[in-house]
Amino acid sequence: MTPEIIKQRGEHLRADIEKIYKEMKASNSLKPEGVGRNFITPLVLEYIPVGTSFDDAKKILLAAGCEVSGPHKDVRTGTKLSYLDSVVGIFNLSSGWMSATKFFISLIPRAIGDYSVVNEVSAEITLDSV
Repeated sequence: MTPEIIKQRGEHLRADIEKIYKEMKASNSLKPEGVGRNFITPLVLEYIPVGTSFDDAKKILLAAGCEVSGPHKDVRTGTKLSYLDSVVGIFNLSSGWMSATKFFISLIPRAIGDYSVVNEVSAEITLDSV
């Protein structure tokens, strides 16, 4: 992917996430943590489809304003994929005195140590209360 396409995807992804967050908030359909989950994976798959290279996916998330981390290779144990193998991205949508709303995404590889392409995507909006 060219740098311009990556930049555009990231900007459009951010705009669409913010739009869906505002719609969910306005309709009171945003579920707080512990009550339910606010998955938006289908929306994110429009910008980071399965098969996207991990390098491009990370760059798209950075262009969307995410903090990106992982995988956590230094603490890796076991022979099955776990959250330690994921690359995650996060950014704040809003924060208040007693709550914070964030976008969270997890990019999952095909196998342990295989970060050639994204094999699975999970994305949601989280509403945490103190």
